Amino acid sequence: MNRASVSVIVASLAVATLAAQQEQPKRPVFRGGTQLVRVDVYPTGKDGRIVEGLTADDFEVFEDGKPQKVETFDFDRFETWTPDGERRDPKTQQDAYDLAADPAWRVFVIVIDPAAYNFEGQRELRAPLHEFIERNLGPHDLFGLLTTENQWTDLTLGQQTTVANGVLDSHEWTDPMGWQWQTHLRELCGGEMKHLDNEYTLLEGLVKLLGMVREEKKSILLVSNGIATPRPGRGGGRSFSIPAGPPAGMPIGRGGSMGHGDAIGGRSPSQSCDIEMGRLANIDWEKRFHDMLDDARRANVAFYPISPRGLEAPSTHITQTAPVSVAQTYRELDAINHRNDSLLTLAENTDGLAIVNTNDFAKGVRRIASDVEAYYILGYYPTNSQFDGTVRTIKVRLKSTGKTVRARHQYRAPTLSEVSPPPEPAKPSVPPAVKNALDRLVTSIESQEHDVDGSPTSLASASSLVEDPTAVRRGSSEPIAPFVFARTEHIRLEWRARGAVDRVEARLLDRTGHPLAAPIPAALDTSQSSPVVIAELPLTALAHGDYVLELTVAAGAATEQKFTAFRVK
Repeated sequence: MNRASVSVIVASLAVATLAAQQEQPKRPVFRGGTQLVRVDVYPTGKDGRIVEGLTADDFEVFEDGKPQKVETFDFDRFETWTPDGERRDPKTQQDAYDLAADPAWRVFVIVIDPAAYNFEGQRELRAPLHEFIERNLGPHDLFGLLTTENQWTDLTLGQQTTVANGVLDSHEWTDPMGWQWQTHLRELCGGEMKHLDNEYTLLEGLVKLLGMVREEKKSILLVSNGIATPRPGRGGGRSFSIPAGPPAGMPIGRGGSMGHGDAIGGRSPSQSCDIEMGRLANIDWEKRFHDMLDDARRANVAFYPISPRGLEAPSTHITQTAPVSVAQTYRELDAINHRNDSLLTLAENTDGLAIVNTNDFAKGVRRIASDVEAYYILGYYPTNSQFDGTVRTIKVRLKSTGKTVRARHQYRAPTLSEVSPPPEPAKPSVPPAVKNALDRLVTSIESQEHDVDGSPTSLASASSLVEDPTAVRRGSSEPIAPFVFARTEHIRLEWRARGAVDRVEARLLDRTGHPLAAPIPAALDTSQSSPVVIAELPLTALAHGDYVLELTVAAGAATEQKFTAFRVK
């Protein structure tokens, strides 16, 4: 399919995250360092639904085989519908992480493999996925939607459905022959192996991210035909092929491309592609698959795979007169079993459900919704109080039956450094001259705001070589006071010299006195009766805030600095 078009649709999911990162990188709140361990528990009856009305005394909790005392107990049942008018997206992604950390909220991520959500896949799953998002997610649910063309850092959690609906309904999926998608795979350096690598990277990153966000269960609905585990060193293994190599400029990785820049390091595009294909061919995919399962259990992330292929049968039939068809049939049966087994293994090892071997996708997706419609949350303080970073196994039993019930499998104990409060960062010391300049700026602004009579407050430090500065807008001779400017302005600062001046230099400082990488051209105009020092300041590159311009003036053996503060509003 058309990778660029789908990426444009899906990329809007990451706008909030990318904007937050541009302002100031923020990490999810790490909840695993607390000593109290929270365990979500799902005791079910014969009808498969959660048994309600239980108390803390009905449960037994074991950590590494040792009984634990239940200290906290709660039961949460979630509403299963939110009117469109009441859906609210968090203002920032950090706000979303904070909500997700609350056990009273649920978190879902839908991941779509374009190879599975094709013409037939969209026809089968479009309506069930719409129903899940619009009818089964309540006011205390957050969800995100990604494709395997995305990176895990693109995840944005929210409640609004507009972007998700656009992805699910996109006509880019409906190419009946899938030729666009197959063309993309052939062009991609590494072919289907690179697509598989991208899929693993996305899922591995999501598991780690969601594990940092909260301890309670997180659910990943994965639309996929199977998670392959080809043998390393066999050119891609079962049903995988690696092309001889793309022409120059063809992408070699997620979002990357091979262009002229690669030749600077001494590698041609084809050499870079050969290196990438060699890396892919030697990955131990089976180990990678099981490592991802281990990480998911520790992070309490449940996978709910959905295969759009439904109930499959081989395309050939066994007959006594066609022995070649017998071998082909068994190969097809083996491929079908391998695909389904990978999804079943993914679900069974993470307390999820696999919707495979069924053509009733609506019923299957409803089973996923009902599987997490309610749960108990037990909290205990481990008898093993060591902060050693080890992985510990949890089991929960019902006292009435003695049977183990479905619950969180594992957790990783925090290390001592994780539970110790981080040292407070040292506050930067502001040079006295910078502080004085800022104080004079504030005084000048307040004087104007309160209409204080008297002479204007000097905005610069005292100096014997030059007078206090004046500021004018570019193309104007009208002085500006106080020094408060808009970001769209280009201003000119002028200092009249009291005598001969040999050299001038200027640099821009932040409000702590730290130099900024913003060149300030300073010049000396000697065409007038008294020399004038001039500095040009285009402000479009500066954020809102207070700044200080440091001017160095030299005359013979005398050198002085003058600090002028100004505000960008």
